[in-house]
Amino acid sequence: MTAPLPAPLQDILQMRVAWKGNFQGKTFPTFTEYSIDPEPGWPVGRKGLMLACAWEQLSKPTSDGIIISDGDVILDPHDVGAMNWAAAHERDAVHTAPVKLWPRATSLPDWIWGHRKELPEGTSGQDAMAAWQKDIDDPVTFTFNYTFLPRRLILAAIKSGLKEWIYPNVDMHMYETARDCGIPVRVVRNGCHPRHIHY
Repeated sequence: MTAPLPAPLQDILQMRVAWKGNFQGKTFPTFTEYSIDPEPGWPVGRKGLMLACAWEQLSKPTSDGIIISDGDVILDPHDVGAMNWAAAHERDAVHTAPVKLWPRATSLPDWIWGHRKELPEGTSGQDAMAAWQKDIDDPVTFTFNYTFLPRRLILAAIKSGLKEWIYPNVDMHMYETARDCGIPVRVVRNGCHPRHIHY
């Protein structure tokens, strides 16, 4: 027996975000591309300001949230369907796709998952890499590689200063806000495997 179809997501913003001129590959048709001009201290930039302003200008009172994808991540129709299905079933949770991040983007010695646990202070580099290469179902951290941010989280982030958050700390502040608000983080399954091509 299959689960009943949920009501469609309402008025979601579907955003693909990258530094100006750094989109890689074709975007999925339902996404709008948002280019960010780096500030003089590039790669630091006002990614938080862009997200907050987009929400304030484009969302409606019925909007369920934002589905965001980084400009160096490739989606296929199955990924999009799996994300929409997951988010529609639990609209008040963060839903993040399992995406492998590569050393060129992280400066770490090997790949890691974008969805991870927070590790105790003093964890060795070797133990951290081993932990971050485990595909877990109950992460605390998440990235914007391909993620649904629920309305409640966006509003809490704006209240907490989203407009002042700058890259590369926007993802971190967002998952800290979700954690502090008790908003669960779910990993999208059912064959959802976007590709991070920044390697």
